[in-house]
This record gives sequence, structure tokens and C-alpha cells, in this order.
Amino acid sequence: MTLLLLHKRCILDNKDFQDSEYLSNWLYKINRILYIHVYPHIYMDEMFYEGKPIFIKSHAVKRARERNIAYPDQVYSVLKTGKIERFGKHGIRWVKKSKEGSIICVGEEIGHVIIIKTIERGN
Repeated sequence: MTLLLLHKRCILDNKDFQDSEYLSNWLYKINRILYIHVYPHIYMDEMFYEGKPIFIKSHAVKRARERNIAYPDQVYSVLKTGKIERFGKHGIRWVKKSKEGSIICVGEEIGHVIIIKTIERGN
């Protein structure tokens, strides 16, 4: 956002670009290119890992209910006390083993947040 404001200031200082119609068209083109991540998620208590908030997508909650995993009780305990494994460039996985089998929360670390994309059972 700061970069955009700096460009805007440079354009406003330049006498060739003081036409407001040209400026608004130029800013519109920049805003069209700008991509903003939107995470539809289920509200939960604030939970952090390495200073990054953890969001659980609604898809993950649906999968947990399909697989008879208690949401939020078991899912929270996995995120708080489970073993953390990293895979790929941005992938992160929490695994907690129990008598009934393990529960796995699979997520992705994107920028300043961690998104839990699915919840599954293991052996």
C-alpha cells in the first residue's frame, strides 16, 4: 500500500500527469491488478503459531464432521498439542496420535496467516 501511495505522490508531483481523469484511470488499472486473499473461515478463539493467526476453513469443518472428529474440541487439542510437520514450500501439518487413530490437520502458511484446509484421520 505504501508503494502505491509513493507512486501516486510521484504522479501528482509530475506536471504532465495532473489531469485527474488520467490519474483515476491509472489507479484503476493498478487496483485491478492487485489481488487480495479472502479466507472464508469459521470463527474460533484466537489461536497462533509462530506469531501467525490460524484460520480454519469451512471445508475443513465439513470434513471433520464427515470423519466423526469432534469440532472444535479435538481439533483445538490437535492444534495446541500435536506434532508439527512441514512439507513442500508452504505446507504444514499437525498430527496427534490416540487409541482411536491419529487426527491430522493439513494447512498452508500464506503470508501472515496459517489456513487449515482439511482435517482427516490417519492410522
